[in-house]
Amino acid sequence: ALGIVLGDGHIALNYRLMLMPPHVREYILIHELMHLRQANHSIRFWHLVEAACPSFRDAERWLRKNGAALF
Repeated sequence: ALGIVLGDGHIALNYRLMLMPPHVREYILIHELMHLRQANHSIRFWHLVEAACPSFRDAERWLRKNGAALF
């Protein structure tokens, strides 16, 4: 995992974020922040992500293509 919201509301991030392009890092951070508002991957969650990061799909594509190479 690149990020996770802990039970106490803290967000833990993987150091591999530093190896990613800035727009992908930003998306990961926004994704985890939105989990503080919606603790699942429902349609409502994805609407929150899109409102904060309209280009999140580009970051998702980058992760699908390149993410495995980081681990």
